[in-house]
Amino acid sequence: MFFHLTKQYLFLIVCYVDIFVQLFIILERAIIMGNQNTPTFPFEESDEVSLFDIFNVFWQQKKFITVTVIIFTAVGFLFALRAPRTYRSQTSLLILPPLSNVQGVIYSPDTYKQLALASDLLNDVIKNVYPQNAETNSTPTVSGLQQSMTITVNAEASQQNKNALKDFPGIFPLNLQVTFKGENPAKLKEIASTWSNLFIARNSKLFESRVVETFNYVNENYEKTEKSLREVENSLTSFKKENPVPLLQAKITTLQELYTNYTKNIAIKKQLVESKKSEKISLQKSLAQEPLKYTIERGMTPEALWQATTTGNLTKNEMKKLSSLVIKDEILNSNHIIIKKHVADLSAEIDSLDSEITFLEKALQNTISELIEKRNHLLDITEKEQVLERRASILKESYLGLAKKLEETKIAKIEVAEPIRIVEAPIEPMTPIAPKRKVIVALSSLLGIFIALFGALMIHTIQYRHNLIEQE
Repeated sequence: MFFHLTKQYLFLIVCYVDIFVQLFIILERAIIMGNQNTPTFPFEESDEVSLFDIFNVFWQQKKFITVTVIIFTAVGFLFALRAPRTYRSQTSLLILPPLSNVQGVIYSPDTYKQLALASDLLNDVIKNVYPQNAETNSTPTVSGLQQSMTITVNAEASQQNKNALKDFPGIFPLNLQVTFKGENPAKLKEIASTWSNLFIARNSKLFESRVVETFNYVNENYEKTEKSLREVENSLTSFKKENPVPLLQAKITTLQELYTNYTKNIAIKKQLVESKKSEKISLQKSLAQEPLKYTIERGMTPEALWQATTTGNLTKNEMKKLSSLVIKDEILNSNHIIIKKHVADLSAEIDSLDSEITFLEKALQNTISELIEKRNHLLDITEKEQVLERRASILKESYLGLAKKLEETKIAKIEVAEPIRIVEAPIEPMTPIAPKRKVIVALSSLLGIFIALFGALMIHTIQYRHNLIEQE
């Protein structure tokens, strides 16, 4: 009702201003016409109206003006007496911020206003305040109840909180003040009280359901993560036992030492073989120059020749032949034998060295193959171990985060028991806030004055035209 009266006041003020402007325009034109013998249109810019002429016209119509003003004032007074009274009842709710981050942050003022004006909430309020079996014309509608409500959030906030309101959502307590206007003060108190209880019950359940859902979700994921973490840690431990990296690294180190020794021995022996071969070639050249046997030629010694002549009967020819006799002796060359024996020894040494080199090269190839295999195996083990460690690290971080969230949800389940509190309970209003009788009477009197002045000018103009027609 107060809302409708406010619109009426605004409409009357606009009308008064418009009538006041039109009144002076008509007043000026009417006085000019009364002071001229014949009317001329349009009026000259030099035409002027004195205040005396205006007062003279009003004085002539003083009875009309007085009666009109009295009638409008009386009508305004009767309207003020008969207009229904409007009362106001208000309640204030304190919305507490969450102690933890599980519930999120406080919503913006518009969100709380929408929650306060929810159609289903107001419909439940109407059903509780106005019984269905006693439904009358006084039962408000949901839209009517919404129009009668005024909602403010943190109306008494400090300047710091006012600046913080621009950056919603915030994390400080909010004061939700709701005002109800109506004609029945007792029903207003009941409506405000019922609305407060239903608003707290509904939104507390909403916060509680969110916390419960959050707790269940966090707890379920916490258990899953804990189970997965244990499985991964067990797998990592078993994998390390089955694939001991230090032992494998020790084997690789041993194989690397063997590889170095084999490579060094092969190089030394190959160098020795080359040296032996060079020596063999040199000896073979010397052997080719040494004969196997020497031939020695010799004659008879004088003692043998003398003995032969004294003991035998030899002729001169025989003695002559005997003295010219030549004896050939063959003697083995010891150098040839020694060199040949040395060459044979060198050949045996070279063959032995070649066999050793072949064996070492084969062992080196086996060592290289085994070393490559062990290294690849170590890389595979290291890669798999790193994957398991990364998974364990990620799961551990998730586990610790979920454990923290779980503790927060436990706290939130405790603190959500009373997130909204009534700080100002509604009372039954005793003094109406509308209608404003003095304002209505004053506006009615002002409207009567304007209408009376306008009517006086119209009467004066009509009378002037009537007299002018009779003179013609």
